[in-house]
Amino acid sequence: MEISQTPVTILLFALAKEKAGQSSVSVSVSLPTSVRELKKKLASEHPTLAPLIAISRFAMDRSFANDNQTIHGKEEIAMIPPVSGG
Repeated sequence: MEISQTPVTILLFALAKEKAGQSSVSVSVSLPTSVRELKKKLASEHPTLAPLIAISRFAMDRSFANDNQTIHGKEEIAMIPPVSGG
């Protein structure tokens, strides 16, 4: 039985947006999946973002998400790296 892969778009902000050179990226995952698995796939498919993933927060539908939360494919997903300023 072939597992269907679905593209999930991840919005990027701050340094993540700068590293990727764009405001969003897509990864193909089997749904449903966890935020943890999405992070692994993101690091694999977009290695320039890999160093930021461990220190970034992820949000689903504008609320911070933990690694165990389930993604069904309809959510708005965002990667928010740490920011500094003054």
